[in-house]
Amino acid sequence: MSSRSLLEEIYSPAVSQQLQRFSAQDADLLAEWLQGYRVGSNLALQILEQLEDLAKKTGQAAAPLLQEAAAAYRGKRLNAKELGRRIRDDFEARLHPFSTAHEQTFRDRVQGLALPPEVGIKPPQNFEGEVFTLQLPFATEADLIQRLRAVLDSLETKDWSQLWKF
Repeated sequence: MSSRSLLEEIYSPAVSQQLQRFSAQDADLLAEWLQGYRVGSNLALQILEQLEDLAKKTGQAAAPLLQEAAAAYRGKRLNAKELGRRIRDDFEARLHPFSTAHEQTFRDRVQGLALPPEVGIKPPQNFEGEVFTLQLPFATEADLIQRLRAVLDSLETKDWSQLWKF
């Protein structure tokens, strides 16, 4: 039984269909990797879609690109899904370096605001637009008051103006 046949027992049919878009040699190697790591159907689809785009963009075969990305995490104690997420994120960064750089800059700026970890700030989609979203989860009135005070303290003591500079 081939790696691709065994794959159909583990993943959704959509994963097998996505593999058909690759050369036979790449598809066999990718199926073997997916069979070994069992990252889940949705994550597998994301990886394969990005891998296909990256292979087209770079002119390289897909299987060596996946092997290269996976090699960066050898020796690290990651479960299969975390490895898959990191590889997916690495492919995303290679496909869209400008967006990824914006996201990292934004994360650094938000971190500099000294907000509690549960308070989040979301930028406008694709950093286009001027409306940001403050995420303020709370379970009790005391939680809400504490987090609102933390936001107000940050507004009074930190430079929020950098958030809008992209």
